[in-house]
Amino acid sequence: MEASSIASALAGLDVTRVVDENPASVSDYGLDKPSVEVEFKSADGKPSGKLLIGSKTTTGGSLYARKNDEPKVVLIGEFNQATFNKSTFDLRDKAVLTFDREKVDGLDVTVGAASFELAKKDANWAVAKPIVARPTSQPRTDS
Repeated sequence: MEASSIASALAGLDVTRVVDENPASVSDYGLDKPSVEVEFKSADGKPSGKLLIGSKTTTGGSLYARKNDEPKVVLIGEFNQATFNKSTFDLRDKAVLTFDREKVDGLDVTVGAASFELAKKDANWAVAKPIVARPTSQPRTDS
């Protein structure tokens, strides 16, 4: 999910302004040692571009950046820092278990020595063991 949001953000990245078409040094913008470097690849796995994010501007609200090893330095919104600055932990799938929810019609839950079963009939879940209990209907609050 995180990778999809990064790809979407890259596709829709807005350049606020061009700061310098051909800077003598990118170190003034924090781009000699960027805080974030995003390399993107094409479907065949070949590198197709890169985004370097440097320092914040002195007035805040923007970040210095360079695209695709172009010489020009541009400004992008500071909110992009949080979007692109992800660790490998942020990007990995943290799901313990995946399954098709529509195909599940029962659950057996055991905690220590206690256990119970839930069963689904149509769209309703109910306790099946140790006792049988109907689902309670919720009172309507919209009048």
